[in-house]
Amino acid sequence: MKNLTRFIYLFILIAMACSCGSKPSAVSQLSDAEMALEIGRINTAQQIADSLILGPDFAALDAEELCRLSLLYVRLSDENFPETNTYMAARALEAAYRCDSTATSNYIYTQLPPEQRPALALVGAIVEARNNPPCVDDSLFIPADSIE
Repeated sequence: MKNLTRFIYLFILIAMACSCGSKPSAVSQLSDAEMALEIGRINTAQQIADSLILGPDFAALDAEELCRLSLLYVRLSDENFPETNTYMAARALEAAYRCDSTATSNYIYTQLPPEQRPALALVGAIVEARNNPPCVDDSLFIPADSIE
């Protein structure tokens, strides 16, 4: 009977320890989303990425992780919601540049495989155009009443 009581207490302690799981870190969530996309679980990857960029953990990501999140959104835009995912990719890359522009450029041009660089370079161009719109010169426009 004494052993049975010890077993029950041990079982309860183990059950309590297992049920008190902590929230996964933002980095592990990012890795989970990348893995989900690799194995074709697009909706799972989308949900994890959305919870990262819209949640409180977004501010905890460093420049490299934000670049990875941006690239994840670029890859997701090939599968579904291209406009929304491209916007989210630009948002993540813009945050990466604000966090550490040197580390962001270093990641894109030295750590990223060459076949993936054009995708982030295009998103980088979107971020640049959004932050520095071109100067519009009025002399380029021809008034409608002067056309005959």
